[in-house]
Amino acid sequence: MSHNPELAVGAETKTMRNPTCLWARTMMVFALTAVQSLASSTSEPYTFTTIAGRAGYSGSADGTGSNARFNNPAGVAVDTNGNLYVADNVNQTIRKVTVSGVVTTIAGKALYIGSTDGTGSNARFNRPCGVALDSAGSLYVADCVNCTIRKVTPVGTNWVVTTLAGKPSSSGYADGTNSAARFSYPYGLAVDTNGNVYVGDQSNCTIRKVTPVGTNWVVTTLAGLGGADASGNALHPGSADGTGSNARFNYPRGVALDSAGNVYVSDSDNDTIRKVALVGTNWVVTTLTGLGGFDASGNALHPGSADGTNSAARFNNPLGLAVDNATNLYVADCYNCTIRKVAPVGTNWVVTTLAGLGGVDASRNPLHPGSADGTGNTARFNQPVGVAVDSAGNLYVGDSVNNAIRKGYSALVITPSGPGFGFTGGQFGFDLTGQAGKVVVVEASSDLTTWLPLWTNTLAGPLSFSDPQSSGHFDRFYRARTK
Repeated sequence: MSHNPELAVGAETKTMRNPTCLWARTMMVFALTAVQSLASSTSEPYTFTTIAGRAGYSGSADGTGSNARFNNPAGVAVDTNGNLYVADNVNQTIRKVTVSGVVTTIAGKALYIGSTDGTGSNARFNRPCGVALDSAGSLYVADCVNCTIRKVTPVGTNWVVTTLAGKPSSSGYADGTNSAARFSYPYGLAVDTNGNVYVGDQSNCTIRKVTPVGTNWVVTTLAGLGGADASGNALHPGSADGTGSNARFNYPRGVALDSAGNVYVSDSDNDTIRKVALVGTNWVVTTLTGLGGFDASGNALHPGSADGTNSAARFNNPLGLAVDNATNLYVADCYNCTIRKVAPVGTNWVVTTLAGLGGVDASRNPLHPGSADGTGNTARFNQPVGVAVDSAGNLYVGDSVNNAIRKGYSALVITPSGPGFGFTGGQFGFDLTGQAGKVVVVEASSDLTTWLPLWTNTLAGPLSFSDPQSSGHFDRFYRARTK
């Protein structure tokens, strides 16, 4: 079975080498069972393309598609219209990428470091990392080296930058209001429907909340125990689950929120994904997947690239994190150069690799970096940092070392189970899912060589196909392809 945007149903029979002469209808169901088994072991491969920037070329130029240039793009966020916002880390800017791939700089000036509030290119940043959007279209930025949380507000055709909390270039650990609060290299953030901002305060090894109170912003600590030395080394790292300050993190970076207000964290140096849930008035931390811990030198004890359930899965410096409406988590697994999915299955969390090929050497250098567009493990990334997901399930990635922005969509999948699969009233049918807006063609064959187009439709969520001729063609195979 190919991992291209074409999936042949029944074609697995060619490789099954069954020496018996099966009745054709039984053979079809048998073959579909094999396809289902293979699909479950490889998850749902995503097809990735490059929508802006060009691998191997850094810069700051605005432009369309591969004519635009980035310099270590980090966090990404997507709005309801499909526009993408990027923290262009080394350029010290915030960029916008439209649906058609047009890149513009909306705040900051390329390679000019500072902390100035202001409009457009008059504003200054110092290594912005995370970005998040609120329902009004304002952006929030974790301005990492400035140790501040900034807001970028659209005003007419301009974007106005203000500092909400923290004091520029004053790392520390203190809850408080506005500039009285202190952060230590904040990295990722997310914003809820009430305008509260949740922050992965990496060197403090804490999860913080920035709450609007009138015209002020009040910072509190939800979980972890803060404190860092003058060099930004955490004083209280760990991997313990627990409540509030009894929990421990090890340089938490990516942050995402679900619709119930649960906070998800990529605990980067623990190589784990954590959940921070409000229970009564407390915030309780649990580890969903991966296995934490580190040695006396701060080196992770259990890095890896294995897919699996709960603590059997392995990550290698997970950074960006996003969550969809079904509470599936998407992870930019940086050193593995992969994009991972963490799906809730009952009370478990199952990790699969959507794209890229994992693995690192003894020094944690990626074994399979690259810049290739493609599907599943034929796609290549080079230390992806940011990830975002839109309402249609499309993924967006800040591919940092490639200086590119990538877009991924679920490859066409035929579901060989469920209510849409099988014979009903003498007609054979199955369900298809794939990228919304893609045109899909279903074809049939009796010999796996000559294919007859039967049905064409446009994907807009799951589709059900049913062949009215199937009762007269017991030896018929089916495949679906996009065009």
